[in-house]
Amino acid sequence: MDVPAASPAAVPVQDFDVSPALRIVGGARELQTLKGRTVGILMADGSDRRSVEQLATKITKAGGGSIIVASKVGGAKMSDGSLIEADAPLAGFPR
Repeated sequence: MDVPAASPAAVPVQDFDVSPALRIVGGARELQTLKGRTVGILMADGSDRRSVEQLATKITKAGGGSIIVASKVGGAKMSDGSLIEADAPLAGFPR
């Protein structure tokens, strides 16, 4: 089956300068702080408990919140044998 030729444009294509106000990266709305933001911390079995806790603490000190995400509903078993409960499972989040 042949594809029909494209229809002509109704108006000529215009080439505009990039607008900094509309850019996500490097624009006016680029995230400059974690204040009011939530960061997901993805962890798996064998993760280092101290690293996960330090990251969550640093995020909180920077004014953000953290959500612990694991591949399983119950959480993840850390390298030291302890368990950290997840706030959300990877497959079922966002709720």
